[in-house]
Amino acid sequence: MTSHPRASGPGARAALGVLLLVLTAALSACGGPRGVSLTELAVNSEFYDGKDVVASGVVREFGARDDRVEHHYVLQDAEVNRVQLLPADAAAPHTGSAVEVLGEFEYDEDRGRRLHIDTIEAVRVSR
Repeated sequence: MTSHPRASGPGARAALGVLLLVLTAALSACGGPRGVSLTELAVNSEFYDGKDVVASGVVREFGARDDRVEHHYVLQDAEVNRVQLLPADAAAPHTGSAVEVLGEFEYDEDRGRRLHIDTIEAVRVSR
């Protein structure tokens, strides 16, 4: 039977302390806003309803020149998944830009998917 030395001493205690700090930080992060794709919001809208999320895409404008469509702004990805951005005046300056949005997601069968903007920031698109 082979015995293995036990980890002890100051180095082992320091490593354990670092591990506990990392685990605590990871668990704390679970309660905050969650990064989520627009595809995920489209597929699981009801799950995210009322939750703070971080989503990214390009801001698009609709209805500006068409009286049949209410003027609004959306966050859109390459697969054309969309979520309406509210308030419109916070989204408007970013029209055509890639952004990251932090806000509360709302889903309603009649009104669709909406993201109430807390913060909106331009992001660089890597090529």
